Amino acid sequence: MKTLVIHAPDHAVKGRGAASFEHILSTSVGPGYAISNNDIGKLTIPGSPVVLLRKDRHKARAEGRLIDIVPTGKYTRNGRQRHDVRIAGLKLVVYKPEKLNRFGYAVI
Repeated sequence: MKTLVIHAPDHAVKGRGAASFEHILSTSVGPGYAISNNDIGKLTIPGSPVVLLRKDRHKARAEGRLIDIVPTGKYTRNGRQRHDVRIAGLKLVVYKPEKLNRFGYAVI
């Protein structure tokens, strides 16, 4: 089963008003990720594992299960649809890095 990895960097919170790692951990919703339809098709919804990462100097990792990926109706400048990632059972775990694409996520 494929795993969705999403990134919640501190610089995006300060620069663009994105949700922080702590906010996503407490609400179980990762807002506004530009995930391609091709990558969404690789995931089992619901049920795929989800990893929430913070890769800056305050490294942190949480893991849970995917509930749903919901289109927001908003798009990136190059026309990619943004999605909210709904997650169940997020729990802090020992930090381990993952490679991400330029949109701040990976499907591994």
